[in-house]
Amino acid sequence: HSTFCPVCLAKPRDMAFGCGHQTCSGCGPQVVDCPICRRPIDTRVKLY
Repeated sequence: HSTFCPVCLAKPRDMAFGCGHQTCSGCGPQVVDCPICRRPIDTRVKLY
């Protein structure tokens, strides 16, 4: 797995969803469904 966001491909992954997949904190709040598994996002957690 890449350490970069699967949406923008530029920033590091630092936000996780309830399904366990991750994006960057820039893209995470903008997506409604997970870009990997397409499940509706119900939880977002900032990773440090």
